[in-house]
Amino acid sequence: MNIIVKLKSNIKQKSNNEDRSPRTKNYWFIFSIPVIIMLTLGIPKFMPYGYYSLLRSVVFLYSVILALIAWEDLEDGRDFALFFLLIFAFLAIIFNPIYELHLDKNIWIIVDIIAIFLIPIGVKRVFGVLDK
Repeated sequence: MNIIVKLKSNIKQKSNNEDRSPRTKNYWFIFSIPVIIMLTLGIPKFMPYGYYSLLRSVVFLYSVILALIAWEDLEDGRDFALFFLLIFAFLAIIFNPIYELHLDKNIWIIVDIIAIFLIPIGVKRVFGVLDK
């Protein structure tokens, strides 16, 4: 829990700084690339069951961290934060590795495709890359 508090305070400090470097802006977007690749590899449904367990854990953890960051943005009054908080909380619920949702393969394909598109958009928006 201490890591998340430290991460949130570090991000809040950087978000208050208007002159963020491109490296800071792109850090979380670059970190989302392995998650997107894992989701893409999960679409054909030919991977072993262990891969999908790992995929659930990775997407769940990533979504929880981004939901916490969006929650902090909501407390700071950013207007888009509630939307992305709900998106990442929803992804965390769906990809929860503890209480697994057992959905049909076709539904998982749709969920994976939606997550592939929402994660980079959410990361860009939450971390202010699209801010003016």
